[in-house]
Amino acid sequence: MRFGLKSCGCDISCLNKLRPIALSLGQFYDHSLDQRIEKLNDKIAQFVQERLSSLADPAKAVEMAAYMKTDMPFYGVQKPDRLPIIQDLKRDFKPSSLSEYHE
Repeated sequence: MRFGLKSCGCDISCLNKLRPIALSLGQFYDHSLDQRIEKLNDKIAQFVQERLSSLADPAKAVEMAAYMKTDMPFYGVQKPDRLPIIQDLKRDFKPSSLSEYHE
């Protein structure tokens, strides 16, 4: 599990795809893992939302949405200002072990 940091979208949906396979093989599935991952994902989402909202630029958000031709909400934070958030995210939510990384 890469905690949703990879662009492949590896997150709880990947875990949900693996659950039936593990169960069909008769392996014990630890449901507490789901809860730990959900809590971690909630913490990560809160961290990112707080950091982005503190840097939000509503005028830039409108321009970004127009450029992307979408109605999805934007914070209006450009890449140079997002990079420190990503670096902090990687540092603060780094897996403590190799097995945690693979969860």
